[in-house]
Amino acid sequence: MFLKYTNIKEIFCKYDYDKASNSFSVFNSDKTMEITYQSVISLDDAYNPQNFEMTLLENKNASENSIFCVYADDIRVGWIFPVQALLSAEHEYANNIHFLRYAYIAICKLIACIDEKDVRDFTTDFDLLDFYRSEQQILLVDKENIAQIPDYSIEHYVVSLFLKGYSFTGKGNAFVNVDSINKNLKLTSLPDELRKIEYINTLFKNLIPLEMEAFSKFHVLYQIIELLIIIVFQTKFVHFVEKFKDTSLELKSNSEKLFDDKNELDSMMGEKNRVRWLMNNYTAISQDKKEILNDYCKEILEKNQRRYSENMPENLYDVRCLIVHSLYTLDDCCYNQILPGLNDAFLAVILEMLQSFSIPN
Repeated sequence: MFLKYTNIKEIFCKYDYDKASNSFSVFNSDKTMEITYQSVISLDDAYNPQNFEMTLLENKNASENSIFCVYADDIRVGWIFPVQALLSAEHEYANNIHFLRYAYIAICKLIACIDEKDVRDFTTDFDLLDFYRSEQQILLVDKENIAQIPDYSIEHYVVSLFLKGYSFTGKGNAFVNVDSINKNLKLTSLPDELRKIEYINTLFKNLIPLEMEAFSKFHVLYQIIELLIIIVFQTKFVHFVEKFKDTSLELKSNSEKLFDDKNELDSMMGEKNRVRWLMNNYTAISQDKKEILNDYCKEILEKNQRRYSENMPENLYDVRCLIVHSLYTLDDCCYNQILPGLNDAFLAVILEMLQSFSIPN
């Protein structure tokens, strides 16, 4: 903790909790000055804050009742709730002993994380809202519980958190009504094959949650496709090379074999083919989401006098080519109405793809 006010030289860097008064005292280094924070809910200090990790998230659709137990890959790891839940005794968990223990940890962590110099004048009134926003979301996980998960990292759950409505920046996922979620928030880690691609998390942490122009949003989303079709090419190329090691295969004439091999390699090089293989063979996308995205693709292609098929992956690739090479041809209807809707449908498909991705045998 580091807190220095503009009009005094003292630095506040320590705090403690008094159970009898249910309040926190914030001190300078020699404890000659004190500020008091009075909790409005009856905290329980049964747990040691050092045994927990805190992450601050965003979710504009959450309310003070958006309080959930968090499971990571079916293991209960902690709780998630808004800062506002610490400031009100009116929500349904205000008297829940399990929540009150985590609320105590959260306030300890929030105070300890204050790092502010010469921003405000000194006052004896200490308010968490001077340093945090009421709508910020607090994720607390128990270190003992996450130790049960091999190679646990919050990074493995960035996409799943976004799928549930939570993000590291922006306003969360606007299409998730978090209060409709069961009281248990169940997260799923990113498939092993994708964890090493750090840029996926970079996109979901820093870019995808932000508001941006429709064409920029499409480009950002299509980056996920670009990353995944690299894996498609790599796996298919490895299989292609492995064939030459199989001496049991019946050999064709040299000219015929070379011709077939060239065609197969050419097919792998085609981006449209890799997009089709990705969506049909490497991921599981629900039919309704495929159809919604395909309808948007066909509509924007038709309005721009482009041919389309009934195949969603091919139509999506053709939309990509349209936007990359001929963005200037899009009219206001395409740009302001169809493309934003297409992006929303595209994001829904991408989330399913990332959660279901696996390399076929």
